Amino acid sequence: MRAELLVMFVMGLFYDSKKVPLSDITVITSRQINITTTPLSKYALNIKVQNKGSDATFFIHPISKEERKHLWYIIAFEGNDRKKQLQILPFEESFGGNSEYFYYKIDFVSALKKDTVLEFQIEYVLSDYLKTFPAEISQDRSKYVLWEGTSNYVSVYPIENDQTTVIVGNGKVASYTGTKIGDKIQYGPTKNIPPFSSTKVSIHFENNVQPLTVAEKMITNDYRLPENWYKPVTVILLIIAFAFVYYQFLATLVAKFREPHVST
Repeated sequence: MRAELLVMFVMGLFYDSKKVPLSDITVITSRQINITTTPLSKYALNIKVQNKGSDATFFIHPISKEERKHLWYIIAFEGNDRKKQLQILPFEESFGGNSEYFYYKIDFVSALKKDTVLEFQIEYVLSDYLKTFPAEISQDRSKYVLWEGTSNYVSVYPIENDQTTVIVGNGKVASYTGTKIGDKIQYGPTKNIPPFSSTKVSIHFENNVQPLTVAEKMITNDYRLPENWYKPVTVILLIIAFAFVYYQFLATLVAKFREPHVST
């Protein structure tokens, strides 16, 4: 387990564990999952919380235990402003006896009153979550990978409406469910989803992205980490990415020198 997540967990143990009024909260969710940049998979969730009961001071976000094994970072923020970050901590309790998930508690800046709405975003990145499939494939050929997930956001609260979009890029898609529109596969919109309800889905697709692309994504802020998080890891990944590209350049150069010279 990464040290930062362990610290978050310990802090969560001492945090207020007041029960969430699940029946008073409903949500409208929109997910965008970008799985084109191996080894990173980025999940961006837009969540609109509607409170129909007593004051709510936090939101519970579940992720599967398998996803948590690959969790690189997770943040939450109001609106579209990453600078307005909300406090997010592990939550030690389970809901409805459901032990398949790990829970995070997102604190609101101020209490959400009855008959009011709050919109915020959750962003997290998984590393090495995609599986090479078949596993025996040679890396010098087209690389097919398998993504496994759910067709909708899994929530501890009732969902009024959900739409999930998975970005797969322009490579070949061998198998999928949902509706393919360009470089995206769309699920939903789906209405009136009970808590913890989901349909498992998988996408088998071609993904030949190079490490340099990952570096570019980081530099252009697509996958930039929150302030003061994992800076050493970022540097290491950038070094590996550029070293890989440099190695490919040298290999190509050497191959050219080895080509037989024909005089005329």
